[in-house]
Amino acid sequence: MVSQDMEVEAHMPISVKLGDCDNIFRGIVTAAEHPHLSIPKIESGKTRKLHHKLIDGSLMFVSVVLGVAVMVGVARKNAS
Repeated sequence: MVSQDMEVEAHMPISVKLGDCDNIFRGIVTAAEHPHLSIPKIESGKTRKLHHKLIDGSLMFVSVVLGVAVMVGVARKNAS
């Protein structure tokens, strides 16, 4: 199936005769509340997200280290 190749959920089977009307409404509401769940994740998107996390973490680490270095420098200057 094309939907399986794209890693997208297949369409919902519906049977009005079996009373699936509530499931139809629940499925529509769920799809409207969480539209991102039906978007397939691609490998380039995963690696881009990983790179952004790595860069953000590195910047946070450098910021904290520089902040501590400045505070230590101010404390030593005031102690002199």
